[in-house]
Formats: sequence, C-alpha cells, structure tokens
Amino acid sequence: MRRSGFTLLEMVLALSIGVALLGALYLTMDSQLRMVDAGRDALDEASVARAIFARIQQDMTACLGARDPRLLPDMAAPAVDPAASNAAASDAAADPAATTDPAAATGSSSTTPPPSTTPMSTITTGGRLFNYGIRGDAASLNLSSSRVPRELVGRDKLQLSPGSLPKVSDLRRVVYWYVEGKGLARRESSNATGDDIDLQPGDLADAEPYIIAPEVQSLSLQYFDGSASQTNWDSSTIDFEAEVPLGPPAAVIIELKIGLPNGPARIWRQTIAIPTSNNFPRSGG
Repeated sequence: MRRSGFTLLEMVLALSIGVALLGALYLTMDSQLRMVDAGRDALDEASVARAIFARIQQDMTACLGARDPRLLPDMAAPAVDPAASNAAASDAAADPAATTDPAAATGSSSTTPPPSTTPMSTITTGGRLFNYGIRGDAASLNLSSSRVPRELVGRDKLQLSPGSLPKVSDLRRVVYWYVEGKGLARRESSNATGDDIDLQPGDLADAEPYIIAPEVQSLSLQYFDGSASQTNWDSSTIDFEAEVPLGPPAAVIIELKIGLPNGPARIWRQTIAIPTSNNFPRSGG
C-alpha cells in the first residue's frame, strides 16, 4: 500500500517560501529597530541641547548691564586715608592763612578737572572690574550676572544652620567656551573680589573639571545688535552717540554641534534675548 507524502520539489518550494518570509520579517524588524535607535538618539541629543540652552538662558536672564568705565575710580591712584584727610581739613579750618591755592602758586586758573576718560584697561590697574555685562567672541562667552546664590537657596533642603553657610556674593561671572576634543565648558566665579575672577579659558592649566557637556563638538556664537549679527561684543565699549556704555546685545545666537558616540552629529541653533539690552524700544511711563 502506497503512502501519500510530499515530493522533494514541494519541500524545496516550501522551504524557499519560508526563508523568503523570514528574510522579509528580519528586514522589517531591523528597519524598525534602526528607526527606534535613531529616534532615541535624536531625543537624547534634543535633551542635551535643551538642557544646555536652558542653562545659558538662565545665566543670561540674570545678566547685568555694563558699568560705565569712565565713572569708575582710578584704581592706580594711591589710596587716601580718610582720617588724615579729615585732620588736614580741620587744620585748614583752624588756620585759614595756612591754606595755599595750588592754582595761584602755579599761575594758572582754578578749574574743575573733567571726568576721567581713561580706558578701562588703564584705570583698573591694581584693582578688578567685575561688571562688564557681556563680553565674548565667536568661541567664548563671558557673563556678569547677579542672582540669589544657590548656597543660600539650598539651605532649607540641606537643613544647614545660618552660621554654617558660606559667605558668597550674589555677583557671579560665568564663562562658556569650547574645549577642543572634550566638549562645552562652563566656569562660574562666585568670589567677585577673588584673585581668579579675571581668569580666562586660556589661563587655565586644566579645563577638564569645567566640562559640562562632552557631547558638544563645536560652539559658534553671534551677537545681534538689533539690526545685524556681530562676531565680537564688549558691553563696556562706549557708544559715543549716546555717551553711555554699549551694553549687552539684543540677543545672542548660539550654534552647537552635538553628537552622541553611536549617532551622527547635528547642528542645534538657539537665539536667546537679553532683558538688559539697550537695543529694545522703550515706552515712557
């Protein structure tokens, strides 16, 4: 009695169809997994970019308007002892005849000297100017800001006694810059009168402790003055038409190139407005 079965041709045909179906299923699953990985990488990059921009915007929101360098005291001039000055004034009042007129001695007329117009780099010799607003170029950004110190905000959370709190200033200097091959760096100086307040990125022996985003592969900055973008900015520069410091720009345009280890790098761009800018229209109250 003969048994019914599959022929060799039928077996080969069935196996071929099965292999084709499995291959199509594999390609579909592989494509789906690749799309999931790409979406996850894009989400991670967006999260990194959003966190960086939010941190920079927080620092810029507290940015100060630049101080007029012409109104600063002459740091290079010798200090005057108030006690000696008061004693001299008392002696002069007691003996008017002892008072001499320098102008009469030299034969010149007595006039009040004009305000100092010495450049800031000269008048701050021997001292430190903290507040210059915003100063930067295409690769670095310097911010002078004022806000409630985190050391004081965290007191309740850490349950610290007021006597154990560090004595810090609300004035801060924040510097952002890109370290080649290492990522975006951020340095915050809380001691406005410290010796290291004027340190720039190029002065640091080791920038590794200041890296906040190793995913950043490049940094580009532009400064919008209300009509055009500039590659350099110094808020303390005097605007000779208005006879006041130039002040912060209307906005800072930040461009970051962010790439994760297993994904392609993408360009992220953000424009952050400066509340203390002199370039916004004002209405009288």
